[in-house]
Amino acid sequence: MILDRVFVKTLYMEVLETFLENPNTVMSISEISRKLNKNVGSVFRIIPELKRRNIVEELQVSPKRYAYRLNLDDPIVVRLYEFYISLRKTVEVPKPR
Repeated sequence: MILDRVFVKTLYMEVLETFLENPNTVMSISEISRKLNKNVGSVFRIIPELKRRNIVEELQVSPKRYAYRLNLDDPIVVRLYEFYISLRKTVEVPKPR
């Protein structure tokens, strides 16, 4: 995880980073849980806050199933994504010897 180099590591930050790492991917709560090796119920409680802040958008994939993706229509989310990409490049750059 890259964000935990800057921010306190929480499940909220881990879920957020999962979306930032997969900006165009539509993911169910089960998929996110699997990627993070976390309990589905724990991830389920994070999603409403990400939706409330307009960070993710909810997509109905079947009559009773929903999935989520990063909301790149929101200018703040776009800036957050750009920050994340910039941070990732900084972290991944090998230090000269």
